[in-house]
Amino acid sequence: PHDQRSVLAVGDRKQALYTWRRAEPALLASLPGRWPQLLRLTQDTSHRSAQAVIDLVNGVFTGLGRAPCLRRADGSAHP
Repeated sequence: PHDQRSVLAVGDRKQALYTWRRAEPALLASLPGRWPQLLRLTQDTSHRSAQAVIDLVNGVFTGLGRAPCLRRADGSAHP
């Protein structure tokens, strides 16, 4: 039956390194639109990096999508 199926999707937008291999980081963000019944859980705790490293990375990524050098040729922002 359909009600017994499950999906597990794991991803980290800050580690979307494989666009050069045609990876589509936007696919993860599109899942709730396709399956609104999905339960989204987030993991906000890092057990691998010091807080200073996390703060630095978050600072770099804040507003990164608005950087002109990262715009598509048609002027739109990458997801």
